[in-house]
Amino acid sequence: MEIAWYHGQTRVGGGPDEARYRVDNDAGLYRLVILGVTVTDAGDWRCLATNSYGQCISACTLQVVGTPASIPGRGLTSELSMGRVETWL
Repeated sequence: MEIAWYHGQTRVGGGPDEARYRVDNDAGLYRLVILGVTVTDAGDWRCLATNSYGQCISACTLQVVGTPASIPGRGLTSELSMGRVETWL
């Protein structure tokens, strides 16, 4: 199985942005973890899963409602999981 994540039309994970994005696989549940979320991460996200049977796409919209600077001593980490968005403070 191949999993690809896109922000708008740009594939993420690889190149200069690789350190900010981490893909986790927990028993077949793939998640994209964004480290140090900023307003530039807001927008449309999609996950494309491909295997020998075909493809499946899941999409969501990420809205950034705070910044690490607005929360003293804490950062924002967002996790995109097949169409679900969760934010931890």
